[in-house]
Amino acid sequence: MKRNREIRRTAKRALTGKRGALAVMMLVGIAISSAISVPNFICTVLTNPIIGGALSAFSFGSVVLRSSYWALFVFVGLPLTFGTMLTILGVLRKENVNPTVALFRNGFAWNYWRGLGCSVLVTVFTFLWMLLLIVPGIIKGIAYSMTYFIAKDNPELSVFDCIQKSRMLMRGHKGRYFALYLSFIGWVLLGILSFGIAMLWIGPYIYAAKAQFYEDLKAEKEPATVEPVAAEPAISEPVAAEPAQEGTVAVAE
Repeated sequence: MKRNREIRRTAKRALTGKRGALAVMMLVGIAISSAISVPNFICTVLTNPIIGGALSAFSFGSVVLRSSYWALFVFVGLPLTFGTMLTILGVLRKENVNPTVALFRNGFAWNYWRGLGCSVLVTVFTFLWMLLLIVPGIIKGIAYSMTYFIAKDNPELSVFDCIQKSRMLMRGHKGRYFALYLSFIGWVLLGILSFGIAMLWIGPYIYAAKAQFYEDLKAEKEPATVEPVAAEPAISEPVAAEPAQEGTVAVAE
């Protein structure tokens, strides 16, 4: 399997010529995610006692706003996440599509409920492990990190099987994957210093490295099998009988 430096280099090359289109895709995703957060922001403001506390934390209006936010997060925000990941995977595989169109196709048109099931279960399982300790939660989150890609490539598998296969695929590689993410700390800091603007280009780079990690891991764990070619049966050509020599006569006894 490639080293992390080679994975980043391969991912960066795959984005050549597509960075502008991918930045537009990221901008659309961020705009939708920001709109999803509006009910939660309004609820936070209205329940803030410093401002005046127009709503109590458990009032009907507060419950409606919080519920609206979580519903939008689950049914719109999570599909945006796996839609983005699968779109970047398609870019690595040289699929000639518009990234923004592919974002909605992969997130909402491609087997919506299957993708949503993967997102919900991975989030719930990771959260439950986090309740025990932070470190086990991080380890399990890394173990589940290939679930979306596996669900895309293996439509015959159930959601639970995709999660299980991700765990098996990441066995022995979780440390390298964690190190790959740590290598982007400098880029993320640059994105923060630019007030998030640079993340329009940094985000696809990080997603591409993750997708390339999956491609290399898949190639290593599931090498392509070549079916043996059956040998053609030997065909014996008929041998012409030699003509009888002149002057000889066959005598039947």
